[in-house]
Amino acid sequence: MGNETIFYYVTEETVTESQQFLKKRFWQKISLESFVAEKDGMRVVTFLIPLLQKGWKKEKLLRVMQESAEKHPLYAGNVRILIQPGMQFFSQNDTFLSICLSFAEKILREQFPVQNIKDGPESVVLLAGRLFFPEEQIRHFAEMIRPYLPRVNALTVFYEAEEMRGSGEDIREEERVWPFHTSGTAETEQLKEVIREYTDELYYEYGLVCQVIGGTEIRYDKYCRPNGQSRTLFLDYGYSGSMPFYMLKSGGVYLDIASSEEKEALFRRKYRGIFYQSPRKYLDTVVKSGYDK
Repeated sequence: MGNETIFYYVTEETVTESQQFLKKRFWQKISLESFVAEKDGMRVVTFLIPLLQKGWKKEKLLRVMQESAEKHPLYAGNVRILIQPGMQFFSQNDTFLSICLSFAEKILREQFPVQNIKDGPESVVLLAGRLFFPEEQIRHFAEMIRPYLPRVNALTVFYEAEEMRGSGEDIREEERVWPFHTSGTAETEQLKEVIREYTDELYYEYGLVCQVIGGTEIRYDKYCRPNGQSRTLFLDYGYSGSMPFYMLKSGGVYLDIASSEEKEALFRRKYRGIFYQSPRKYLDTVVKSGYDK
């Protein structure tokens, strides 16, 4: 993601942290204020969308956004345009997923610098989801943790079966896990096969025995290894099954690659002792740090 420019559209109150409605006359033309924030070779041009007393009409907002982009001196054909998740009118999931993987590596390397491998994670948990292709997901995960593998002595992989999928409201604080032997759809079978190939590779190369869990409900305390290692690293690729809450210990690191707002709210409310980060939260932090109040 080096030297990349991102045009990021957010509501003004997100950055200013104050709710103020724009006062305009009917003859006035709205233009969006913007500022530039830079970090680690990444340039983020943030456009502030003001609140209107009567709200925005979709067509008008799109026109204003397009005009603001085309008039900006940094606008070019290779600029990535992102819209803040949760903004009215737009579905941001696919757009945001396009940058999630590269952002995730930035976050992970900041938490566990490769130069200090001795301080890397000993215990890693992969929460495999369905938002990414299985091969893409496992390939990215493998590249992310490769520098730390000589130190890792416990890897647990959770995957979701088709019948257990649900909305963010299905994230329940129950200490449950799911066994590997369940039958599922072709998509589930493909994910299982990709996971199996990768865990076999880890066993032959590092002697690392991985625990793979997914499917129908069982009691975790009978099948799961205890979580005694310090700073367990969780990498969540949009997993929507029952969460392994019993494994969440203070001092751990939870990287929510798919940027689930429901999970962020959960960690903010219940698990403050765990460092939670996501590409969306990371980007918003960069934006706020670059805003000149």
